[in-house]
Amino acid sequence: MRPEQFQSDAPGRLEKSILGHWTFIPAPLPPQLEYPASLLTRIVAAERALGELAGVGQFLPNSSLLIRPFLKREAVLSSKIEGTVTRLDQLLLYEAQTDRQPTDPDDVQEVVNYVRALDYGLERMKTLPLCSRLLCEIH
Repeated sequence: MRPEQFQSDAPGRLEKSILGHWTFIPAPLPPQLEYPASLLTRIVAAERALGELAGVGQFLPNSSLLIRPFLKREAVLSSKIEGTVTRLDQLLLYEAQTDRQPTDPDDVQEVVNYVRALDYGLERMKTLPLCSRLLCEIH
């Protein structure tokens, strides 16, 4: 370990040990975070919007009507991490078609699989806690 490799803003400090070599002493966790006022304002607005959404959801006969579009959007966005290229409109069109012939079936089918895995996981959480078994089943 060489002291010149560490920057002044490293999350800890270097000290010489009693044997003469350098050791890194990490800063205590959790670190103190400072949020700008503009971020706190946005967090408060987001919390308020979530509260309103929760209130509206209580009056729906089927809460999945409210949640399903967000699940599908999340599946589309998450699939991009793995290089899958599908837009939300392609996913919705694929689900609406009876002949299942989209322009890029592999990518769309991959996103459909994400949605199915999420549905499966949510259903299994009714009888199984969040645990490695559940994660393996969803995977």
